[in-house]
Amino acid sequence: MPRGQLQVGDLVFSTVGGTTLDDVGIYVGGSSVLSASADRWQVAVREVPDLRAAVRVTVPADSPTPLPVTAPTPATCSAPVPAPGSGQAPVSGAWGGFTNGEIPRDQLCSIGYPHRLRCDAAAAYSAMSAAYQATFGAPLCITDSYRSLGAQVDVHHRKPRITAIPGTSNHGWALAVDLCGGINRFGTVQTAWMQANAGRWGWMQPDWARAGGSNPEPWHWEYGSLT
Repeated sequence: MPRGQLQVGDLVFSTVGGTTLDDVGIYVGGSSVLSASADRWQVAVREVPDLRAAVRVTVPADSPTPLPVTAPTPATCSAPVPAPGSGQAPVSGAWGGFTNGEIPRDQLCSIGYPHRLRCDAAAAYSAMSAAYQATFGAPLCITDSYRSLGAQVDVHHRKPRITAIPGTSNHGWALAVDLCGGINRFGTVQTAWMQANAGRWGWMQPDWARAGGSNPEPWHWEYGSLT
């Protein structure tokens, strides 16, 4: 191309005097090229030589990289369970089409290793734990949360009197927790705090687990009003 049409970045070739070798340079603007000399083995900025050839290297415009196809996020929650004191009848904890105690781990949310709950229950639990910590200086103490079917079989074998028949526990729906740190006994300030405040975050103690209930368990709390 004519010298007057050079653009920055064009490759400029010129013949080394008296040889068949070419110098090759990159036009950097004005009257200068960044040249690699074929006879001197040097790289230097020098004046644009008499051209043998100039080449403009172009590349196709980039095609936009397509966004990765993302599979739909599987639902992690069913419709909200009835809130404590709502007057609604208790409902089954079943959700998501899963079987009790056989809910995939990736469908649950962590509340601190190794404990996991259904994600709405986990969010409510975490908020409640933060409020509890503001009062007592430490988060809620927890011993159990989601309980797989195998874990239900194991604990029922060891504690048949105080555990649900495997496959029926609300722990198996990831909607129940067992707490400690004072909440595992009736009559403590920690239990009194839970009784007064847990309902603000949708947590409650079922009638059977309360003092005077059919199977008192001060440590057992559930998310919503469950059968």
